[in-house]
Amino acid sequence: MHGQPGVIAFPRGAGLAYDGFVQATGVDCVGLDSTVPLEWAAQKVQGELGRCVQGNLDPQLLVAGGPALEAETHRILHTLGSGPFVFNLGHGIVKTTPPEHVAALAQQVRSWAAPLAYQE
Repeated sequence: MHGQPGVIAFPRGAGLAYDGFVQATGVDCVGLDSTVPLEWAAQKVQGELGRCVQGNLDPQLLVAGGPALEAETHRILHTLGSGPFVFNLGHGIVKTTPPEHVAALAQQVRSWAAPLAYQE
């Protein structure tokens, strides 16, 4: 995206066809739903295709909160955070999500320091 507006697409439920979607459409960033394997997205979409990924926290973990939310957030940040990446949910927020869970998630993401490997 290199300083210019980019296009983020969200082909929900595309499975492992995300790479074909990215190649066919030329989008700058692809939103991943929570079913996409992180390691695959890091290798294929970020690495081989050089594209940004967005996602992919399961919204139900945000509802639940606690250690499971913290652990999955950590895993997402460490798996995708060394490439072009936007932290987000794998789909929309659930109405029953406690606001304090959102605050805890935001704090965890804000306090995370990305590896120096990716710099635009």
